[in-house]
Amino acid sequence: MTPTRGQGCCREILHSIPECRIGKTHVLRVYMDQSIHIPTYSFQQLPTVTREEIEFFNRWSEIAPAELLPPDLPTQLFSTLEPFIHGSISWEWATSSRILSYQQVQQFCVPPTLLLQIALLPMDQRVWVEFSPHLARVMLDRALGGSGSNVEEGIPLSEIEKGIFTYLILKILRGLQETWGNQLQVELRLEGIHASLYALQDTISQSTTFYHKEMRLQYLGQHGFARLYSPTNLVYEMINSLPQLHNSPQEYDFFRQKIHRVADTQVQGFLRVGTVDLSEADFVGLQTDDIILIQNCLAHRREEDRLWGGEGMLQFSEHPYYALRCRLENDASHPQMQIRIEEVVEVGEPPMNGTLDRSEYQMDEQQAAASEYMEHPEEHEENFDEMGPVLSDVPVPLIAELGRINCRARDIMYMRVGQILELNRSPHEPLDLVVQGQSIGRGELVEVEGKIGIRIISLHR
Repeated sequence: MTPTRGQGCCREILHSIPECRIGKTHVLRVYMDQSIHIPTYSFQQLPTVTREEIEFFNRWSEIAPAELLPPDLPTQLFSTLEPFIHGSISWEWATSSRILSYQQVQQFCVPPTLLLQIALLPMDQRVWVEFSPHLARVMLDRALGGSGSNVEEGIPLSEIEKGIFTYLILKILRGLQETWGNQLQVELRLEGIHASLYALQDTISQSTTFYHKEMRLQYLGQHGFARLYSPTNLVYEMINSLPQLHNSPQEYDFFRQKIHRVADTQVQGFLRVGTVDLSEADFVGLQTDDIILIQNCLAHRREEDRLWGGEGMLQFSEHPYYALRCRLENDASHPQMQIRIEEVVEVGEPPMNGTLDRSEYQMDEQQAAASEYMEHPEEHEENFDEMGPVLSDVPVPLIAELGRINCRARDIMYMRVGQILELNRSPHEPLDLVVQGQSIGRGELVEVEGKIGIRIISLHR
């Protein structure tokens, strides 16, 4: 056989290595004299990656860690089942994450299977977890006192078996809620167990695509799986609920990495429905039963039950750049005021060009100035005659506030559009009148010639 140029090159390379010539000449000769079949390379053998998948995983990386779950969390969750199934479950991730069409999911979910439908409240989305039917039957047989070695295949679970399996799944969901769910501010709820995907065809659009992640399981020498199917639009819903910061990507990444330093800081949110700027004279002259007209007030008292309705702005600073637009959702049977997050909006004012040096103050600016004046009033010469007109131009912002919420900085990170929050007050109470963060009285909304106003009920100066 006449060697081709490729074979000749291979022979020259092999003979250039000393250890290949010593004692291995015969082996090499036999190898080179045989016809060699090298499979051709084809791009068709590569998995197809669409632009949609690239976009999805780019967005997924904005809100998710590298691992879907902490490495030790599944082990802890499965360990809670050991007293019931008399054995331990080992696990590992099977494949990398994928995006599947509805038709591809149908090929995975071969009936009869075990398809768990799980709600992530308050979001409207659902996720599905497919659990290996064979492994589930082994676990159920062990839970009922059997050996787990002889189980029936190919038939759906009976109602008794489904009830026991539901109990085991709820044990896992409870542990997952306490760690993963609470951090994301979502409530995990098992809504049903189905034997096939066809039972869900009325609730799932065939145009839906799914984020897919598979876990290999092993229990008493038996192998199985757990597969996650999450609609891709769920990720986009979570991303859209995050505020779009004007910082650079590097600054945003730095913020996310360092947020743990202030994650447990206690913060207070203020639900505000209107603001009006009063002059000094108007503010000083406020009296009970006065009516102050306000602009852009979207809240109101419902006629049917006299509870609060409409919208308000939830902000976490006296001068915020961002706030949460919330829908007031109150029920006569619920003792506390409830709001639903609608969207994150930008409310920031233009930055100031001037600065004020406060380095000389060792305490709060107003407190320090008042203390200094009370201790040495003779050293401060008042100039009200000249500066009085200027002072009268300084507005006094009066804010109509419906309530406050106490939380931590980390809680704000996990707030989502659609989430229900509770304020520490009754929906029957009047609103607070706030100046510089301090309540000066209470009022109620009234309508005067088609305009919204606040009638002052009480004042405490």
